[in-house]
Amino acid sequence: NPDLSFTNVVARWKGSTHDARIFENSRIQFKLSDGQTPRGHLVGDAGYPCRKYILTPCSKPTTTAEKRL
Repeated sequence: NPDLSFTNVVARWKGSTHDARIFENSRIQFKLSDGQTPRGHLVGDAGYPCRKYILTPCSKPTTTAEKRL
């Protein structure tokens, strides 16, 4: 959050589990997908799925706007 504090921790998965899989099974993901947390976005790497609440990089930018990112 803006205060640099963790707001959600999931510690039940093995270390080799991908972050995106953990996120897809987390309470915060369910809240975001149900619209219970309407403000803000999360930032993820290319391993995360495209969702309206997760900003991920464009793997093959084609437009001028995408190339600026």
